[in-house]
Amino acid sequence: MVNSGVEMLVNLECPVELLEYELYKSKSTGRVYCSLTFNNVSDKIVKGLKATIYCYDQFGDSIGEGNNSLECEIEFKEGLVQNRKRKTDNKISLSDFQNIRKIEIDVIKVLFNDKSIWNKGSSELEKVELTKIENKMLLEFVKGRAGTDAKYFAKKYDDKWVCVCGRLNHDDQSTCKRCKRGRDDVLTEYSDEEKIRNDVKANEERKAERQRKAEEERERQLEITKLKAKKVTKYSSIVAAIILIVGVTVFGFLTKFTFSMANHQLLKDKDNPVGETIKDESLVKDDFLLEDGAGKDLQNSGEEKSIVVNGIIDTSFVSGGGSNGRGDFTIKYRKNGSVKNKQINDIIEPLIVDIDNNGVKEIVISYRIYLPEFGNAQMPYWDDVFDFDITKEELVLASREYPEYYRSYFIPSIKKREAESTNAAEKHTQAVLIQAANDLIDGNFNPDVNQEKITKLLEYNASTDKLNITREDDIFYIHGITLGMNINQVIKMLGNPDESFEVNSKVAVWYFEHNLELVAEYGIDTIHYIALGEFDQLAMEQSMNTLGEPTKKYQDEYDYITPSQQLRFHAMSSPVSFRVQLMDPRGP
Repeated sequence: MVNSGVEMLVNLECPVELLEYELYKSKSTGRVYCSLTFNNVSDKIVKGLKATIYCYDQFGDSIGEGNNSLECEIEFKEGLVQNRKRKTDNKISLSDFQNIRKIEIDVIKVLFNDKSIWNKGSSELEKVELTKIENKMLLEFVKGRAGTDAKYFAKKYDDKWVCVCGRLNHDDQSTCKRCKRGRDDVLTEYSDEEKIRNDVKANEERKAERQRKAEEERERQLEITKLKAKKVTKYSSIVAAIILIVGVTVFGFLTKFTFSMANHQLLKDKDNPVGETIKDESLVKDDFLLEDGAGKDLQNSGEEKSIVVNGIIDTSFVSGGGSNGRGDFTIKYRKNGSVKNKQINDIIEPLIVDIDNNGVKEIVISYRIYLPEFGNAQMPYWDDVFDFDITKEELVLASREYPEYYRSYFIPSIKKREAESTNAAEKHTQAVLIQAANDLIDGNFNPDVNQEKITKLLEYNASTDKLNITREDDIFYIHGITLGMNINQVIKMLGNPDESFEVNSKVAVWYFEHNLELVAEYGIDTIHYIALGEFDQLAMEQSMNTLGEPTKKYQDEYDYITPSQQLRFHAMSSPVSFRVQLMDPRGP
């Protein structure tokens, strides 16, 4: 496979643009094929196009005697919608040219779903030189700020400008026609390598400053806690001493009073009536209560005054009443002695957790990423971590500052969901989320507040069963074909094979997306063997999840066996590469 270079042939008037291409070489015949990835920059749905392909060798010289080009027609059966990149449904044969290392595409006509046609006419092609951001650190920084499709330095020409996504635009276009980024922003922020280096340095300094302030705040909170503990100990000691003094005084008074009253009573018992004695006792009790009350007042005078600290006091969530789990989230906080509220509407109930154990809790908000191929129950979620900035009185995205959350909370929860899922596409999406979280931990992924980057990442990697293997009762189908089919019936379904040759039997070969090669062997006209390869372990697992538990398992080999067919997944020479075969189980 050969990737396109940084010099592109562009027609700014064309409603579709070539984003990239790949060249494939057949291992059995040596023939070369290409697949093309287009993007639709118009507001209509593209159904097909006609283009001229120019072929060059490794030196950039034309291939062929006098003519190094061929015309081809490309159909998008499901339609190419606006701003959605897509590979051609079938590979294009370049077998008339040898030693191809580079191609250029000139789109001549474009057919839309309303049957209207765009013609190239007098519009002109021009070459644009794209300068890739080769430095890995700078590239990851730019991707983190601008998005994962940002790969090139922005550049200004006399009457045009190049965006970080690689699109050439007219100077009077204030936003990129491909990615909608602002012209002034990308030219200011991403055209100069030295400026980007300075921005990286400044970002690291800000990060270090945030960490320093967080550490200072943690130390301050610890000092406040220690001070409170000392005051509590001090006041507790004072109160205990007062209680002890009052207790001793009261005990002594009561002892003396009892002794004196007993002697007095013995002397007057005969002459004084009982009522007078009760009256005297009542007076003594009143005096005692007054002394006891004074003791209580003395204890209360030692209470500690509260220390007022800026910060979150409490949080609350009120459900909106629907079944989507969304509602209004309120943060109650104290700032400069005043108690205030901050409300965030229509969000999923956040998780409030002290991730770094510094006494200050962070706010984790989950966002549902809407992908058209999933139902509500299967929609993926991405978590972002926020700090509440008391000074600004707003939530501040800080996901990259808390990798421990993704390591200890997010990734385990996604792995659990992945393990519980039986849907291959959903499992693949969960794997993409896990990879994004690991990239964040490693410093290679920086989420944005609108979740655009993670959404684009999921859309780009959205995948169903690439192998297209199904089972009906005891019959297996690979891309809709199976053993015993007539080759002419297969050609009606898949189109003419990309290659045909004969060894011990007749062989037909088709090339599909994802670098897959489908091989069908047949005798006179009946297929007796089918193979599909090569693919990675994830693609195999997705297909096996659909098929269920295999009949037999070996090391790197899995068999599904019915009375009439045997489907076998097995590893190739490379440990990360696999192939599937469909054959007669009674064969050798």
